[in-house]
Amino acid sequence: MITWEWAVVVVATILFFSGIEAWKFAKRVYFRRQAAKNTEPSPLSHASSQEKGSLDVEKGEVEGRGGE
Repeated sequence: MITWEWAVVVVATILFFSGIEAWKFAKRVYFRRQAAKNTEPSPLSHASSQEKGSLDVEKGEVEGRGGE
């Protein structure tokens, strides 16, 4: 027979997992807001989205960058 002690265990387990999920949600929201505040794009995303050209890593040459 399940007694009241098991009810305490079940409630504590539910509260524990609810707390874990709330923490993960709060952490996700926090880091998304921090990333949104950071308006400076990374060099790779900037190069790939706005410049059309090729980069020769061994020679150190960039081709196809209009105006430079």
